[in-house]
Amino acid sequence: MNFIKYKIKEGDTLESIAEKETISIKELIDFHNSLSTITQSIITNYLPIHLEYLLIPIKDTTKQSPVDSIGFDMKAVYRCEQVNTTIIDNKTVSTSLQKTQFNVKLSRAKKLAKVNLDDYYYNLTPPFLNEVFEFIKNTEFIRNNVLLNYSDKGKVDKILNKKDQFVQWNNFKNSEHIDGNFIRTLRNNNKVAFDQLLKAGEVQFSEEHDSVNEYQATPFYSLFFDEYLTDENFSVGNIQNKNFRSSLFPTLDTTLELKTSKISESENDIWIRIVNSPELSEDLLSTIRNRYEESYQPNIHFSFTKYKIDYRSRINIDKKSNLIKEGILRVREAVVDNVESLFEFKIRRLEHE
Repeated sequence: MNFIKYKIKEGDTLESIAEKETISIKELIDFHNSLSTITQSIITNYLPIHLEYLLIPIKDTTKQSPVDSIGFDMKAVYRCEQVNTTIIDNKTVSTSLQKTQFNVKLSRAKKLAKVNLDDYYYNLTPPFLNEVFEFIKNTEFIRNNVLLNYSDKGKVDKILNKKDQFVQWNNFKNSEHIDGNFIRTLRNNNKVAFDQLLKAGEVQFSEEHDSVNEYQATPFYSLFFDEYLTDENFSVGNIQNKNFRSSLFPTLDTTLELKTSKISESENDIWIRIVNSPELSEDLLSTIRNRYEESYQPNIHFSFTKYKIDYRSRINIDKKSNLIKEGILRVREAVVDNVESLFEFKIRRLEHE
């Protein structure tokens, strides 16, 4: 069996090596383990600290991996910063800062995109929430290693590597890296909640789960994948619907009616503004009232008042590539005077790619 003995370098991960060798992580692990002793085997989705060499199959140059054969014709790297603040009865109860870096490759002709989360930093107040985010961070790396189709309107349309994501989830779930303080405490003190958390992961990463709406409602995908990606003559002043995931009421997804207008335009780029209509359906307001009375009123002790969403974004688009150069999204969601969520998301394209 032909193979090479790859010297593991600082910064290498199974994911980075597998991507470079154009094979899946599972194939890489299975091949290495088939030729290795027990002490040199890989039993999780992470490189063992003591491992110096990785056994990699020699490529058959007559074949291409599905991703390799796509022929990406454009790539971009983005850094994002997200700040969330929750205010209850005029008191700030939590804040979070998240910084991320995304690597994006596009095939314009096939309307395909490969997105990878390269870096993820977070800092939360109160500090104990950081332990929760350590678990979330690991699942975000799985979720944001995604191959997808986007539609003629530029929006996320289909996830193509659900099977690989499910394998990565199972590898993480069964590895020592899941055993952080938060998970260990939850498993020891609340087994039901622990089992529910794992079940939620099983559902989220299963091939049967339709996660398109979840991607569409996530800030990075919501801003990057839009009609300006596919239509250089996209119209301003038009009305479009966009998926929105509530910060105050987790798992509550709704649709916002948004209007686009032009701020300014030059030879090279265009600035646009997107704002939401204040009108909300009676069914949605009724659901929110019920959720508020269940989740917040027992602690706040004040009755439901009025629900408001204020969604505003400013985006700078490069006219040659149709890609975002920079942008900012601000969302204020509130049951007025009772509970409020403030959200700010900034995105900028890096010069190095």
